[in-house]
Amino acid sequence: MGIARSVTVEELREQSGPLIDVRSPSEFARGHWPGAWNLPLFDDDERASVGTAYKRQGRRRAVQLGLEITGPKLADLATKLESVAGGAPPRIYCWRGGMRSASIAWLAEQIDLKPLLLKGGYKRYRHWVLEQFGKPWPLRLLGGRTGTGKTDLLLALEQRGVAMVDLEGLAHHRGSSFGGHCCSARVRGCSGAGACWFHVRAPAGLDEQRVGEKGRGAPSGAALNDPLSRALL
Repeated sequence: MGIARSVTVEELREQSGPLIDVRSPSEFARGHWPGAWNLPLFDDDERASVGTAYKRQGRRRAVQLGLEITGPKLADLATKLESVAGGAPPRIYCWRGGMRSASIAWLAEQIDLKPLLLKGGYKRYRHWVLEQFGKPWPLRLLGGRTGTGKTDLLLALEQRGVAMVDLEGLAHHRGSSFGGHCCSARVRGCSGAGACWFHVRAPAGLDEQRVGEKGRGAPSGAALNDPLSRALL
């Protein structure tokens, strides 16, 4: 077995294969690469225990505790990993591209998969996404009163291959008059920014003109970051 190859965000985007986020469920819920599967090495309580051991007893004890926790899970993790990968090279990341992603990459190699690791982990991806919004993009705003069909028009344009960003949709309409109809998930931190970039990465983009508005009951993470807000205003 060879050592898993670590690649940049740009290189990872060019590869096929499932994206696998091995961070804890709460970390994944706060933000993740759009389309990623969550296959946590530690659950939230286990991660807290390992972190506490590291702070109080040092790295060696934290590693030992991590091995004690993950040992009994390896067979189940391998089964889930094989199921998600479907024979394709899994693209794996954790928070900083450290031991969690390296551990799952090692496990992937034991079942004859060829994993790729993200250099710098989700932290690097988050910075990369925010950097993209600082670049100039040929954006066009679609304005109009509530209920006039702006979203329908955006979706129709998307079906014709036009790159678009439905900000209200990404925020689950929490800033809209229709906010009470679909509030199943929260858009927070880089998940909102990542999803927005996922849709606008084509050469041109249209979006609904509610720039800078979060509306009643909108989560704080639904606000656009400053560079994109300035580009749209």
